[in-house]
Amino acid sequence: MSNRGIVATAKAASVAMGVVMAVGIGAPAAFAGTNDCASVDGAAKACFKHKGDKFTLEDTAGDSHAVFLKYEVEQGPSGRHDFTGGSGRDITYDHNFKEGQTVRYQVCVNVQWAPDSCSVWHDAIA
Repeated sequence: MSNRGIVATAKAASVAMGVVMAVGIGAPAAFAGTNDCASVDGAAKACFKHKGDKFTLEDTAGDSHAVFLKYEVEQGPSGRHDFTGGSGRDITYDHNFKEGQTVRYQVCVNVQWAPDSCSVWHDAIA
């Protein structure tokens, strides 16, 4: 191969490497959020949707018990949402969590005069 061919090949490789580097540098990290649902005793259901960071809480039993959702966010807020809307109804709660944070939550039935019945804790990614 002549010197001219070697130089042309080196230039082409240099341009290709520059394109690869330009695409990779400065690109923000893409977080893969997750959607998840939890339920307890066929009486309550809660779902987390990462797009919009929304919880939907549903009362799924005509048992005269309210339902509630507890949540904790990694390096962020924690809270509780109570719902007394009745069987077959639901409510959505909007949040604005930081992308990529772990959101732990559980859904519970508010049992009067007895211990509340709760799901295990579930994890999702905002």
